Amino acid sequence: AGMSRDEVHITLEHLCTQFMRVHENTHTHGTKEIYENTINRLKAFFHPSVPIKTIQQVHAEEFIAQVNYVRKEYEGKTSTLSDSARNIHLRNAKRIFNKAKEWKYIIDNPFEKIKQVKPSRKYWHRITIDEFKRILENTHSLKDKAFYSIQYGCGLREGEALNILIHSQCIDFEKNMIRLYNRPATQDIPPFTLKDKESRTITMPNWVKDLLQQLYQEHDPQVPFLFMTKDRWKIVKSKWDKMRKEGNSKKWQNHHLGNNMIREFKKRCKKAGIKTHEKLMLHCLRKSWACNLAENGIGNKTLLELGGWSDVRVLDEFYSMASEANKKKAVEVLYRLMGE
Repeated sequence: AGMSRDEVHITLEHLCTQFMRVHENTHTHGTKEIYENTINRLKAFFHPSVPIKTIQQVHAEEFIAQVNYVRKEYEGKTSTLSDSARNIHLRNAKRIFNKAKEWKYIIDNPFEKIKQVKPSRKYWHRITIDEFKRILENTHSLKDKAFYSIQYGCGLREGEALNILIHSQCIDFEKNMIRLYNRPATQDIPPFTLKDKESRTITMPNWVKDLLQQLYQEHDPQVPFLFMTKDRWKIVKSKWDKMRKEGNSKKWQNHHLGNNMIREFKKRCKKAGIKTHEKLMLHCLRKSWACNLAENGIGNKTLLELGGWSDVRVLDEFYSMASEANKKKAVEVLYRLMGE
């Protein structure tokens, strides 16, 4: 149907290679890794040399139904992928084959009509004000106290907080402002790329400001990152030097700055007496910040800008949780009115 002889025999290997080449400079390393993961799964199921025109919807449905772990770190793992992870592979496959359709390699996208599965909801633990105070009481390191506070009090992501440089313009104590922006790599400092946004500004409450000012006064001037020890900086600098010299600087990711932070956080939560069957992680600090603002009347547009999200739909869970909390408060008011 108008396709040349060469286009008819385009293989999966050729399509995937061309797709990644086209997006070489438009996606972050993390996004490219996610695409490569899907591509590896496609190749393992269909074979790299299969002509893409022979892949029909029934084959695409079989692929999505059986998709399992193929990366080396998951060898021997028996559990299946979550619905959310399966949906990611479906979205990626749709995008890859949409490009093939756009390039006139195929007429129809075999993945196009496959619907995503509504993922089962995974509940995370909302950290209350009292619980957070107890976490701080059981955290003796000023650095860690400030690190937790900037997430719970300002809504920073873990990677955003870790990337604050001591001599940058990120923190304005006079105006109580935190400014986050993309930072290109240098010979000594790895790059930083904000998720979803090019920059954003957040107001600091005074109790966060006080902790940060104390940390500035005690911080080792030889360490460029605010939330990093001297020993950790040596490890990070060595890793960055090695990646840069090997030509792998584009593979740098924010999580390379931290180490064992989740484990230490959970220990302190346990000491603070927090008992829950829900997910308890550092990211709960940021999520709880969002819930606190939503519960106290902050509109979704303002919360979207403060939190740096690109899609207003991600705010649904915060406003939903805030709504449930307000319902409980309403019942308590009625009880008090009736003298109960």
